[in-house]
Amino acid sequence: MKRRIILYIAQTLDGYIATKDQNIDFLNDYGQDNEDYGYQKFMSHVDTVIMGRKTFDFVQSFDGPYPHQNEMTYVLSRHTHHRDQPKIKFVKSVDEILSDLKDEGKDIFLIGGAEIIKLFMDRNLIDEIHLTMIPKTIGDGIRLFNPHQLTHTFKTSEVFSYDDGLVQIIYKK
Repeated sequence: MKRRIILYIAQTLDGYIATKDQNIDFLNDYGQDNEDYGYQKFMSHVDTVIMGRKTFDFVQSFDGPYPHQNEMTYVLSRHTHHRDQPKIKFVKSVDEILSDLKDEGKDIFLIGGAEIIKLFMDRNLIDEIHLTMIPKTIGDGIRLFNPHQLTHTFKTSEVFSYDDGLVQIIYKK
């Protein structure tokens, strides 16, 4: 079976994944005890993570250990001053990531941010999108999808509704 590249992300009702200054504090207004919105189930099918350098730096700023220690992580970065770590590889291009990936293995989790999502969308590499809609508008910020991206068609596969107002929609190519 071919490995799938899956974008798992949240956005506001008006289509933003962060404010202009890359803040995602609006996510803190949501969440329920004992509810992970399908994240653990999703991660049980993943063995590789791909993210941009800004997202990696943001994740590294959290208290505690790096959350993807069990998965191979590829960090797309224009900078060469980063050094690879066990299970973390810094790469300069999508092609470099793709040449490393084999057909065997579990699914691939594409985290973001917006620039890397655009790169993968422009190359038609995203097989599935797990989109959690945050029932809030923020008016301006970083859009999930650039309005000038190529057109792609996805089919709604599943929809989950949560008591705190979040809705998760799973789209497949």
